Amino acid sequence: METLLANVSAPQRPSKATEINRLVRHPDFATDVELVFVLFRFVSFMVLREGSDMMLSCVRRNHTPFYKRLNFQNVAGPRKYAGVKFETNLMACPRQDYTANLQNFPIVDSRALETGAYDGLFRGENVDVFGSK
Repeated sequence: METLLANVSAPQRPSKATEINRLVRHPDFATDVELVFVLFRFVSFMVLREGSDMMLSCVRRNHTPFYKRLNFQNVAGPRKYAGVKFETNLMACPRQDYTANLQNFPIVDSRALETGAYDGLFRGENVDVFGSK
């Protein structure tokens, strides 16, 4: 971890990584592609709000091509972890690559959105991610 963060360190402060492993959807919504982008919009908001230098995620093998399109690189794996029934790859995306994602994939860019729902999530509230009740 220290080696990964050393590559993205900022001289004026310690490096910060954001782990996004719980970026999942309920099986009832397994085919809802729009929800995937809503989740990544939240990640965008979180990364920008917290000033993260890098995102890390343990990714199922069949999801790695999607993450690679979002500029994540393999760091380690595949590996099976205690309590998990499948192998995952540790993948990382430095902030500069994620900033490029926001330009290349505007659907995940949260900078121009109303942030009320996202702020609510940080306060632990249940929020309606699609803007209607």
